[in-house]
Amino acid sequence: MENKRVFISFAVVFSIIFSCVYLMLFSVLEKQTIEQKTLYMLQVGLFDEKENAEKMQSKLNKDEIKSYVWNKNKQFVVICGVSEQKRETKKVEDTLKEKNMSYVEKKVMIKDKKLISLMKEKEYGKVLEKIKNES
Repeated sequence: MENKRVFISFAVVFSIIFSCVYLMLFSVLEKQTIEQKTLYMLQVGLFDEKENAEKMQSKLNKDEIKSYVWNKNKQFVVICGVSEQKRETKKVEDTLKEKNMSYVEKKVMIKDKKLISLMKEKEYGKVLEKIKNES
């Protein structure tokens, strides 16, 4: 009977120690996990000439849609509906559908802390500029 109590006591103590080690280990790992955010956007045009991209951007501005021209690989990409909130991008998507404008949905995973902080400030133009420079 005495052996049984010792065995149960040992099992309880061992379980408590194991649980504490387990908790500490996963607390440290959680802190080391890289924060990441998703940036949603709609590509509404891809042009060889900047003038055409600016025309598209002007058309979007007339419809009160914030847009950006992104010079990538000698082509000009027109992007709008940029947000970290999918529902915000969806609103712009609905407006584009109403206007019979075609688009391609895009999303980018952001892991850089500076870019994430710019996203929180809704400085999407600066985020796009940095993404463009990195790719």
